[in-house]
Amino acid sequence: MSWKNIKTFLIVLFLIINVYLVYSQYGFGFKSSGASYINKDTLNDAIGIIEKNHNVKLDKSIIPSKVKKLGIIDVTNIIYTDEFKNSKYTFETNGAGFKTHIETQTYSYYEENAKNQFVKILSDIGIEKPSFNVEVKKTDEGLVCEAYGLIEPYKIFNGKIKGVFSPKKIDLFGNWYIAEEGILKKHKPKEDMADIPSVIIDVSSRCVKSDGTQTCITEFEYGYFVSSYDEQSASKTSSAIPCYMIKTDDGIKYYYDSLNGNLLKQEA
Repeated sequence: MSWKNIKTFLIVLFLIINVYLVYSQYGFGFKSSGASYINKDTLNDAIGIIEKNHNVKLDKSIIPSKVKKLGIIDVTNIIYTDEFKNSKYTFETNGAGFKTHIETQTYSYYEENAKNQFVKILSDIGIEKPSFNVEVKKTDEGLVCEAYGLIEPYKIFNGKIKGVFSPKKIDLFGNWYIAEEGILKKHKPKEDMADIPSVIIDVSSRCVKSDGTQTCITEFEYGYFVSSYDEQSASKTSSAIPCYMIKTDDGIKYYYDSLNGNLLKQEA
């Protein structure tokens, strides 16, 4: 082979390598090795489509400019742990969840003492900070504390415990999953992630109101959803799947697998 042909071959080879590196880095304009970037033009197009075709409104400021690529994580249901089974409370299990009624000596609960009591109960059954965050709110049921499980520090959407406080009693119920780094298996993230604009278009086709009034997408969160083949039965270990949570103004939540874009669950 002549030197001229060798130079031509090398130039073509370098061009191919450069194209491959650019594609690997940016994909269709919003992929990189550690995160998925949302293309602004694609998002704007999606917003236009859902408003025109489905009468669904979305404020694009609630959509993050990028999301970290998360892997599937193996988790353990708390009802199988020694701390839970040996705690001083008597629990009734129902599928993957649990509930109990706790008698107390406190007649009047307010935000601070309810939260302190709630955190103490969580500690008694083996749940410690920083694996959760607590929200306190007043509802028709009374004063309510809710704790969501966290993984690095993403919320586990269907891993939460709710405590309803009334004079001299607490009703506690929920589902809880534990992930222990270095003990439970963490799977490597996939290179590709579901396209968020495509997920938004899909959810807009599901949330159209029967009376024709406009639907608003009010929340978008990124976290984990613990999958289960049968919600009526409990498994000791399950998989926490990276997930997009989309909520509309009528209170309905849609959970999408962020790896393949499939709808995992819809709930009011």
